[in-house]
Amino acid sequence: MPYSAGHILLNKYRIESSIGQGAFGEVYLATHLGLNAPRALKILRRDAPGIGSSEYADFRARFQLEAQLGAQLDHPNIIRVHDFEQDKKTLILAMEYAAGGSLEGRIVQARQGGQPIPVTEALQIARDVAQGLAAIHALDAVHRDLKPSNILFDKSGRAKMADLGLAQIHGGPSLRSKLSQARPHPGTPGYMSPEQERTSAYLTPASDVYALGVVLFEMLTGRAWRNQRPGTRLRSLRADLPQWLDDLLASLLAEEPKNRPWDGAEAAGMLQEGMEREKRRLEEEAAIREAEEKARREAEEHTRLAAETRARREADERARQEAEAKARREAKEKAQRQAQEREARRAAAPYQARLPKSRRSVTSWLLPMATALIFFLFLLAIWPGFHTGAPTATPEGPNTVTPMQPLPALPTTVTPAPSFTPAITLTPTLGSGSTWTRPADGMVMVYVPAGNFMMGSSDSDSRAASDEKPQHTVYLDAYWIDQTEVTNAMFQKFVQATDYKTDAEKAGWSWVWDGSTWNQVNGADWNHPKGPNTGLDGLGDYPVVQVSWNDANSYCRWAGARLPTEAEWEKAARGTDGRIYPWGNDAPTCSLANYWPSSSSNGCVGDTQAVGSYPSGASPYGALDMAGNVWEWVADWYSDTYYAISPSSNPPGPSSGQYRVLRGGSWYFGDYFVRSANRSWDVPDGRDGYFGFRCSRSP
Repeated sequence: MPYSAGHILLNKYRIESSIGQGAFGEVYLATHLGLNAPRALKILRRDAPGIGSSEYADFRARFQLEAQLGAQLDHPNIIRVHDFEQDKKTLILAMEYAAGGSLEGRIVQARQGGQPIPVTEALQIARDVAQGLAAIHALDAVHRDLKPSNILFDKSGRAKMADLGLAQIHGGPSLRSKLSQARPHPGTPGYMSPEQERTSAYLTPASDVYALGVVLFEMLTGRAWRNQRPGTRLRSLRADLPQWLDDLLASLLAEEPKNRPWDGAEAAGMLQEGMEREKRRLEEEAAIREAEEKARREAEEHTRLAAETRARREADERARQEAEAKARREAKEKAQRQAQEREARRAAAPYQARLPKSRRSVTSWLLPMATALIFFLFLLAIWPGFHTGAPTATPEGPNTVTPMQPLPALPTTVTPAPSFTPAITLTPTLGSGSTWTRPADGMVMVYVPAGNFMMGSSDSDSRAASDEKPQHTVYLDAYWIDQTEVTNAMFQKFVQATDYKTDAEKAGWSWVWDGSTWNQVNGADWNHPKGPNTGLDGLGDYPVVQVSWNDANSYCRWAGARLPTEAEWEKAARGTDGRIYPWGNDAPTCSLANYWPSSSSNGCVGDTQAVGSYPSGASPYGALDMAGNVWEWVADWYSDTYYAISPSSNPPGPSSGQYRVLRGGSWYFGDYFVRSANRSWDVPDGRDGYFGFRCSRSP
């Protein structure tokens, strides 16, 4: 008979509730009275119905094995065994209580809801289980009974393996119960590896890896692997899942053990890498969705502002028309008043003034003519000598006339101005393709002629982020820009000449890629980019990394140059025809640039590559590696709205800010980021294993 709540066992445990009933035992939640701590008790009673002597002996051996293995394992992903109690009639295995239930329960709940377990959650569970398997495999043991009901969760959600009673241990008994004697190995059908079902040979850890693959398949699809056609691929059931996950699961479920990961440790590493890859994929998708949502909101705001502006202009136009109509009415009224006033004055004038001209013509000239005749006769009477016509004498003498002086004659000849031939100084003609070698570091620079180009991305480009818009015409004076990124060898000349210390050297650490994840590593700097035990042997022509904006700016000034502005960098990368990438509009490939393809589980190279390794990806001016390889610092402060207000001629960038701009993408970032108009940013003292730079200068 099962125990009821409140029953005391061995004066040590108080039964709280029943958790489950198995084929050979009962599981209860109990309280350890001395510690007041919860325990899961697996109990086998000798008098349980249907258990004979041989079955009891097998189950007893399984209890003892589980207790012995549990005593050797103290791992966060394995249910801990606290004690093994027994008397003549009862076996009690006291274990850690997993308050979060079992994976079997989660799978059933997901099926009922019509949705499989989310990818990130499934990968996390599988990695936890793989880490627990790694601890078992380190003891030369094989679990042999991994299944959803044996995967439990603690209150924090961490997955833990339980039930080690069927484990294969080196030199130990087979522990085959009567229920499993017909099979070469014990286990649960549907979760056993092919070799576990077919052979009696010693199993390798890869057998547990296969069972892990079956569990992961069930989490991702909600279906049992045993019911699928042999060779079924994950994406045939869930096309929304990435290809790398399909490939990973296929390796876990490989028919031959040699084609699977060898043990739990290797499987855990692959799952960890997959989790990080999935995280990057989700972050990129989230960034794209966020950019699209931001662009949508901005478009709505733009439409709203445009509507408001249009409404204001229409209102202003109506007001102007009304004002003009009012002015016309007032002018007309004024003219009418003036006409009325003139008519009133005319009516009030004397009779003679009101006569028509034809009737008042005689009276209008007779009186003035008579007055003039009387005045003329008066003058004749009083003017002496008027009638003789002789000149009269004056005290000064006779009248004289001064003859007019003739004008000076025009010159008859003209002296020609001296002539000369100006000296002509010829200078070489610069244009696209012109190069110049910088003396300080031997860098070859390419020439970018003056003129306009289209900066940013158009509204029709659905991939473009809002900070790349609006697309606008920019005029730039001519300038030079480095043909490649600054190399380690060049930066070494700078350090030797100036004894310069980079921000990474001052801080004593940098972020370093170990092939699967980024880690903060002490002693990593430009001269030891992978850590204190590395160096630059053979990497002289590789781009310098682990350099901040401050470091890049100092180098360019030393070299007699400067960091390019954002506008200069973008024109040098894409030319004047509005192309998306330096080579044109064709999608990137690993022969054109060094990046991390979004459709692949591996990057083109997986790290930096020597400068100039992709000549077919050159820009219209001959600049190399402007897409991928390393992000490149430019001079500008970052602002996501600067394009809307930037000057149309030689824009210098915002006057202040928190971040500096990076351009061009890198080996670690996908094809979305190698577009020439794409923008990124970081703090001025930020540095990483994919940050580099190139310089520019004015002629």
